[in-house]
Amino acid sequence: MKKFKYIIVGGGMTGSSAAMEIRKHDTDGSIAMFSKEKFGPYNRPPLTKGLCTGKKLSEITRNVEKYDVTLYLNCSITKINRKAKTISDQQGSSYQYEKLLIATGGSPVHLPDSPEGVIYYRRISDYEKLHQLVQIKSDF
Repeated sequence: MKKFKYIIVGGGMTGSSAAMEIRKHDTDGSIAMFSKEKFGPYNRPPLTKGLCTGKKLSEITRNVEKYDVTLYLNCSITKINRKAKTISDQQGSSYQYEKLLIATGGSPVHLPDSPEGVIYYRRISDYEKLHQLVQIKSDF
């Protein structure tokens, strides 16, 4: 079982800001961050105000690796055992922590009776889907 001083569940702006702040106060403590997404932390506002107007993905990422954070991407946490101070992922791997932060953020509200194909624009994967649709349509 891997052990970390700090575990952050959630790979968004809040989790990455927490990791950066932890590192200011603890230069040696091990930090792990778990995210369901295939991308590391990034600034969400530029999804609509940056990528669509020509910014590159590298310009909106929050490079937590430089803060010595171990990133677990495409990784869902399925269980927390507070007594044992462990978390488990969808693969059954367990990780031990001293301190745990749950920073999972929010999810868009899916409107009832919305038509098929509605893109709920929140993640980079949503941007990719929209971008692909626009590229296909522009080829006509």
